[in-house]
Amino acid sequence: MVAEGDILEFRLRSRYGAGLTQNLNVFQFFVSALTGTPLLELMDAEMILDWWTNVKPFIAAVTSTGIFYTGVDVFNLSNPIEFGGMDFVPPDTGGVAGEILPPYASWGFLYKRRNTTTRNGYKRFAGVPESLQADGIATVAAVTSLEALAAALYDNYVLAGSAGGAWTFTISPAIVRKTPLGVLSIYQEAKDVVYRSIGTQNTRKFGRGA
Repeated sequence: MVAEGDILEFRLRSRYGAGLTQNLNVFQFFVSALTGTPLLELMDAEMILDWWTNVKPFIAAVTSTGIFYTGVDVFNLSNPIEFGGMDFVPPDTGGVAGEILPPYASWGFLYKRRNTTTRNGYKRFAGVPESLQADGIATVAAVTSLEALAAALYDNYVLAGSAGGAWTFTISPAIVRKTPLGVLSIYQEAKDVVYRSIGTQNTRKFGRGA
């Protein structure tokens, strides 16, 4: 059962083109203002679609149609026996047609920490369209969309549904530190999210996976 104060982890799955490189973007959220007694395994699809419907347009605005978003898995880090997920059938895609940079090229975002209990957080989105960059620098038009995505990543979302009984709660972006075994150790709510630059990620190079 999801409770106020829990930390939820959303794992957005995607693939580059024909699937040579699989990507994973991990988002963590602090749960607040909860009503109802939601069970994660019952409400996962409604919750995921509610969140994805809100954030997808901002991601699609800066990612290529050659990126396929295949689904989201969700885990309650505060109650590890709770998890769920759903596949997108058919997959969603980015929204920018045309040539695309290699899968290891990505838009980089910084999640600013409020204190030193954790490091800053980072998010990297593969699927950088050629048309939105010049010599490795985002175009002016792209920066506007990237800043809008940063604001969306920092936003609080009110999720609501009726699966398993009516429920509603607010999620706020968090930065999480885990033990070597992957268990939640400590967290803090993010202070802000900002776009940084186009970067590279070795784990997304051809043949490496995500």
